[in-house]
Amino acid sequence: MRSSSAGAPTTGKITVQHAAGGTAGAIAAGGPTVDVDFMTWELILFLLGTIAIVAGCLVPNEWLPPLPNDKLLHFLAFGVLALLLARMVPGGWILQVSLLGLLLAGLLIEILQELVPGRKFCWRDMAANAAGIATVALCAPLLHAYQ
Repeated sequence: MRSSSAGAPTTGKITVQHAAGGTAGAIAAGGPTVDVDFMTWELILFLLGTIAIVAGCLVPNEWLPPLPNDKLLHFLAFGVLALLLARMVPGGWILQVSLLGLLLAGLLIEILQELVPGRKFCWRDMAANAAGIATVALCAPLLHAYQ
């Protein structure tokens, strides 16, 4: 655990103040604050998982071992990424936009597969990605209720 210059331990959180209307006076007057967790375990897992998924989806087929069920792997991979997103962002429209971004990232991966030897765009892969994301989206209110 790190210590601040005053000797008090820091907790891995930073406090961001923002002023309504953008005036410096509101910040000085103790305007609203938001605690922002940086480099949480969810973010680290999300980034590592994203790298692994992109790498696995954009290498030629002959580089990969035989896979048991490609569609199940897509469902689980994007479901886990969606679950990590749901834990990192607040619910509501921010979560919806984040999950839509994840779905669009899956679409981009499928489009880029057209450039990889032995790979091609597959609507069934996109459907499995969407099903994994949708499953988490439907369960997200429960997740946020117990956080």
